[in-house]
Amino acid sequence: MALPGRLNTSSMENLCLIYILYIFGICISVDHFHTVPTPSQEVTFETWMSLAAIARDTRRVRIGQIVTCNSYRNPALLAKMASTFDVLSHGRLNFGIGAGWYEHEYRAYGYPYPDAPERLRMLREALQVILAMWTQE
Repeated sequence: MALPGRLNTSSMENLCLIYILYIFGICISVDHFHTVPTPSQEVTFETWMSLAAIARDTRRVRIGQIVTCNSYRNPALLAKMASTFDVLSHGRLNFGIGAGWYEHEYRAYGYPYPDAPERLRMLREALQVILAMWTQE
């Protein structure tokens, strides 16, 4: 099956079959480091790197992640990653961000897992940083 641009299932089979939805002109990935809900040995690519490959090989589709977990990346770094991606993809980024929820994944990768109210406070602070970086000089 050929998709727009140079992307096809023979060159990006795992990426497409594991977690990319190609529906109505948008490619959306999930921001998980391993399979959900049960960890397994299946290949799970890092979302931002995967999306960069999709952007390289497509021209028209919107591209984004369902929700990027705020706790996995420093907010200033995430703002820079997202703005760089948006420029390099010619404005096709759909940016989603959330507080995170999958405790097993946090623990598996050595991230602290604060309680839900604290994760929401962290998300609020991250949104302030990200929006400031995108809108202020």
